[in-house]
Amino acid sequence: MLNVLEIGRRAGRQSKRVGSIAFDQNNTKTIKLEPSAIARYLYLRLSGSMNISVGGTANFESPLGLLKNLKLTVNGGKTLWTGSGRDLYQWAHHLYGKVGELVAPSGTGAAVAIAAAIKIPFEALRLMQPQDSLWDMRPYNEILVEITWGATTDVLTGGTASINASTAVDVYVDTTAELAEGLGTLLRRVNYVEQTITATQTDLGIELPQNGILSRLLIRSDRDGAGVDNIVNKLTLRVDDDWDWFRELKWVDIQNDNVQEFQLSGAGTGARVTGYSFLDLTEQGRISTALNAITSKPKLILDVTKTSGTELVRVSLEYFEPVPRPIAA
Repeated sequence: MLNVLEIGRRAGRQSKRVGSIAFDQNNTKTIKLEPSAIARYLYLRLSGSMNISVGGTANFESPLGLLKNLKLTVNGGKTLWTGSGRDLYQWAHHLYGKVGELVAPSGTGAAVAIAAAIKIPFEALRLMQPQDSLWDMRPYNEILVEITWGATTDVLTGGTASINASTAVDVYVDTTAELAEGLGTLLRRVNYVEQTITATQTDLGIELPQNGILSRLLIRSDRDGAGVDNIVNKLTLRVDDDWDWFRELKWVDIQNDNVQEFQLSGAGTGARVTGYSFLDLTEQGRISTALNAITSKPKLILDVTKTSGTELVRVSLEYFEPVPRPIAA
């Protein structure tokens, strides 16, 4: 019989607010994390307001453009993950299946509210053993969360407006006090590559970094800073020039599959997430089936149509790498 006195624990999971990073137009600001526990995820919440005397048009996914880049670095240089506010917001949408808070500026006034929430997991979500990549922060001397801020024009087009000084990002970390034997053996990393579209072509190649075990891709297509679905027609993921992991997948079909596969909420017209598609390279959530991008050379091949304005494709990549462990005596 189960004895209630022998289950549970006194100290375990802890979620706490680390502090805030105040808005500083077009500048980069940081906050330190205490390397004292095992992290499950970070939660970043942008909140604040704008002084809008003459109304303009809220930008695509506003106010996420204010978070030009987010980064986590350790020991003075190594980057564990990096990406724009827009991309990290959509990573969370696809991994958790729900959209986070997003409040765009509307109307005029001295304190027009803006807000956004982004959850950044260290756990290998949607894989068979998410706890494999719980992040042990304790071996690191310094851990920094870094924000490169944008400007008013990254939130609102036209009109007369400014960002109020009260605007900031609150940083929370969710941790656990224990790391069972055999867990935390992988480190989740996220980075990106970007390609400007200059011409219509059927074989635009994008070399992907050889940084670890490549598990998932988030692909964004933009025209003049707004997500669109008529740049990428089809895509192929080719490995070592002789194996097609994905072959000539239509952009719209990937999006339709994403809606069902990830049970996406809050998607746009036709239930798809405008401007984004998501590729999972694993089978049945087994990390052992992902692409070894250490020994292999992956390349994305796009069939694209050049229309007008500034058009680009940004590919955000999720890698896992083994965490070194001390050798037993």
